[in-house]
Amino acid sequence: MTSPAAKKNPGTKHHPTLAGTFNLKATVQNGVIDIWGFAPSLAERTAIRVAAEGIPGVMAVNDHLLETPAFVY
Repeated sequence: MTSPAAKKNPGTKHHPTLAGTFNLKATVQNGVIDIWGFAPSLAERTAIRVAAEGIPGVMAVNDHLLETPAFVY
């Protein structure tokens, strides 16, 4: 599946999104990232942390993510 952005920019690749996540917030201070929000599964929570750890200059990631509640309004 090709994303709309990739159609406009043929040199880009489609990257799947973390569609089940929401209200993600992050702060960075002195190479330490703190992440808050909700993730529906351990796999997505892990993916978010791994992505943050892969940013150049990041020394640590503090994961404050919570499991997505059944109903969120």
